[in-house]
Amino acid sequence: MNELKLPKDTKSIKEKISEDIKARKEEQERLIAESRAKFYGSLSALGFFSEERRSKGKKFVADFYDRHLGLKKESSRGKSFLETPFEKILRNRYQNDVEKQAKLMNFMARVRNDAGLLIIEDEDFARRFIQTNEFEAAILSVDIRRSTELMLRCESAEVYSEFISHLLEGLTDSVKEYYGIYDKFTGDGFLAFFPDFFSGRENLLNAMLCAMDCQRIFDEIFEEYKKFFELKQVTTGLGAGIDYGCVYKAGAEMEYSVIGKPVVYACRFSAAPSGHLYLTKNAFDKFLTLNRNEMKITQTKIEIKHEEAQTAFDVTLNNPGALYEIKTALPDWKEKLEKVNKDEK
Repeated sequence: MNELKLPKDTKSIKEKISEDIKARKEEQERLIAESRAKFYGSLSALGFFSEERRSKGKKFVADFYDRHLGLKKESSRGKSFLETPFEKILRNRYQNDVEKQAKLMNFMARVRNDAGLLIIEDEDFARRFIQTNEFEAAILSVDIRRSTELMLRCESAEVYSEFISHLLEGLTDSVKEYYGIYDKFTGDGFLAFFPDFFSGRENLLNAMLCAMDCQRIFDEIFEEYKKFFELKQVTTGLGAGIDYGCVYKAGAEMEYSVIGKPVVYACRFSAAPSGHLYLTKNAFDKFLTLNRNEMKITQTKIEIKHEEAQTAFDVTLNNPGALYEIKTALPDWKEKLEKVNKDEK
């Protein structure tokens, strides 16, 4: 194999990747425009804006999309979430309870667009996020295998940063698509949770399908960037771990997460080899109650530091090409929302 010759200066690196970056940005702008159009349609279907406010609606929604759904922190612009348009609605509804407003804003940034809108629109739905402090959830941890070597073997920190940013955007969208709540970027992966009160009775299956979708996203994005890495014998990809059980909300306002044993073991099981998804025993037992036959599960062992080796359950699809044909039970709020939209048509 010919040795990859690295450019000697930053200028040559920028010139080499500028065309690819430009093309990706144009594609991202197109996708954002499509997402905004769908978002406006959801607002209209729910009757969120009256006719007299319709002209102001576009800016209203654009602010929400750009500031919150993009997971951008207002602090980076020298602003607080208190200056955003949605805060005025929340402030009126929750009588200046800043803590409740902050928590809801936080969740709105981490869930699907339709769920984020419903948090504003439906007080009963919002109450689930405010008042549910202990709940059953599937915890998904995803780890980029050999991430340190990837960083060292990349042409530049600039390229690696763009690769990670591009990747996380896709992975975050997948979590939201499968009715999960994005928790945090861990430096070489991410953590997400799929609570029963939001993700529905098949929350574990949603987490499993999300993990497989993330593998597909990684493969596609890495294929674009592979030319910028001196890989040789390095094999990379995603390792994913899922545990299931009782977790607790932790943190305050914008610093918000979940804690509990399932979080710990999901992270430990994400040490799975590249391209593999490992379930813990608790997650496997829960999966058996779903009576699904689309997956093949193989029992194996995983070494855990300072503990005895534990049984892990390696999950693959019986038909690898059928990932997007597998349907899960809709969460109750989504069923109601679709019924409302159907009745209005």
